Amino acid sequence: MRCSFSFSGALYAWPFHCGVAAYVQERGLLGPESRLYAASSGAVAAALLACGVDVLGAGTEAAFAANDEHTGRLGPYLRPSAVLRSLETFARVLPPDAHERASGVLHLAVTRLPRFELRVVSHFPTRAALLDGLVATMAIPGHGVPFAHRTRALGLGWCIDGGLRGNRLADDRPGWHTVRVATRGGAPGRLAPGRRIPMRMRCLVESRPERLGWLRHGYERAAEYLGGSTGGSDPSRGDA
Repeated sequence: MRCSFSFSGALYAWPFHCGVAAYVQERGLLGPESRLYAASSGAVAAALLACGVDVLGAGTEAAFAANDEHTGRLGPYLRPSAVLRSLETFARVLPPDAHERASGVLHLAVTRLPRFELRVVSHFPTRAALLDGLVATMAIPGHGVPFAHRTRALGLGWCIDGGLRGNRLADDRPGWHTVRVATRGGAPGRLAPGRRIPMRMRCLVESRPERLGWLRHGYERAAEYLGGSTGGSDPSRGDA
């Protein structure tokens, strides 16, 4: 079966998605024509896969470092400039030709204002355009941006977080199956956690051991859902 993957919005629970992505990468489950769909923080895992970054090694470390910069009296909220700077930290792990690797593979959901229109971006003519798309899909008002993100490189105007309407993106090509990766269960056909992710994990930057625990859980759930065993790399180390 030819598979594509769709990573839903996850707020700060994205380590679960990266655990799934690590399993997909390790087992070589992405074919040359597979697509990666993502909304909001689901773009972290999807971008690493699309650009060929080692998810368990450099990729997760860069994402952890970016989230560690979301500090302050109010945590990660009401400090958009700090969140935007942290995305620059994450972007350093992407290769120079990341936009070329991602084009046609990575499909980012963004919500275009003022009509709250869902747009899916899959062509990134420059590196700046790719980073523009990553900011746009994660642009939560009052969090990553004061209100909205103006997509200068992509030319889509003002956009906000893609998780508003883009969590159900799927590959509609005949003969293709989409594996939906979500941080909430309750629906058939989803690759989701086997236990409830606490609200604190979703909304705040938790400790490194806590994040690594959810990374491992994502890896294990992917092994159960997609078949195989967890006898490969140890995702709990974060440096495999």
